[in-house]
Amino acid sequence: MPYTAPTVNYATTQNGTYTTLTGVQSVQIVRGRTYFQDNFQASSCTIELIPAATYATPLAIGQFIDVRVTNTSTARAYFCGKITDIRRSYDIPYNAGTGLAPGDRIIISATGGTGLTAAYTFQASVPSGNTIAAAECTSQMGLICTLAGVVLVPNVGSNLTSSTITLPGQNALDLVNKIARTAQYFIDDRDNQRDGIFAGQVGMITGPPTTTSATFSDTGAIRYTGLEFFSSAENVFNQINVYPDGLATQSQTGTAPFNSLDYYTTNNTTADAASLAGLLYNLFNGLTTAVPFTLTTDTNADDTWLGVAQLQTPTGGAGYMAAGATITFRGATYNAQIQRIAVSFTPDVARLALTLSPNLGTPFTLNSNQFGILDTNRLGYP
Repeated sequence: MPYTAPTVNYATTQNGTYTTLTGVQSVQIVRGRTYFQDNFQASSCTIELIPAATYATPLAIGQFIDVRVTNTSTARAYFCGKITDIRRSYDIPYNAGTGLAPGDRIIISATGGTGLTAAYTFQASVPSGNTIAAAECTSQMGLICTLAGVVLVPNVGSNLTSSTITLPGQNALDLVNKIARTAQYFIDDRDNQRDGIFAGQVGMITGPPTTTSATFSDTGAIRYTGLEFFSSAENVFNQINVYPDGLATQSQTGTAPFNSLDYYTTNNTTADAASLAGLLYNLFNGLTTAVPFTLTTDTNADDTWLGVAQLQTPTGGAGYMAAGATITFRGATYNAQIQRIAVSFTPDVARLALTLSPNLGTPFTLNSNQFGILDTNRLGYP
């Protein structure tokens, strides 16, 4: 099927009239994190376009940006967020009659739910007071996001409780990341599909790794153009240090020399923190086989992968952040997990770069209120 670039649309209100921008030269979208132990970063979308003579609605910071398959409310989206900056560059020489030059450009910067959360830092006085008391983790993340002006849409609840959180001086996305790290959750932007459920705000989703998966192959299935491997040292740790807020550090240690992983959390008790340290140690101390670190492809190689770059929808449309990726490479098969999605669109071609980590599998839940594990061992992990 011939490649068709997505539409780039903007509106003054989330559920208003979306106008499609003309003259779009490139769109670059980045979501996620580099390694599983990193914080999920603020999402970004950069749009470069040839200026039009006039705009029905002037472009402005704070307007909603929508990058979709088509300019319809139900089409799948690659990005939903708000404009944070607009730059205008002028080329020389220019046409004195039109006042324009071929190299004139408008550069629009936008961010989604994760980025808007990252832009909010709690001050000495916040609407909910100075602290958030111990509570179920999804509720805590939801309150933090609400204060930051973002709607949190968890894809599943959790009975994991976390310690009291002191708000002043902390960044909202850092706090959400810390709670998500405690619960072993992922974070991603959300596709609003313009259905009004977000009440004029941008959405963010959090939850355990999705059961969605993608298959890439060098001989068939979804083809790719290249792989890059890093050494297993980026994924193998034989000393785990969990630092729960307000509680004693809990460690799980193997044999020296040590490759240490420091994990900052909001565990409610030292027993919970020790359980998490044991889980992480058993997951990561035996990973001796390197997995692909990045996978790249483009629509010249295969156009069926574009769905991997799309956002998850409120109605259950697949999202690929933290999804499993099965990669066939020169006769060997690797199981990885998607941590970062970067996609660029031009009028002629689209390119995708996935950052990967070892696939930890889906935990088997048996009599555990905290992490869905059995005695913090590998039992139940595929």
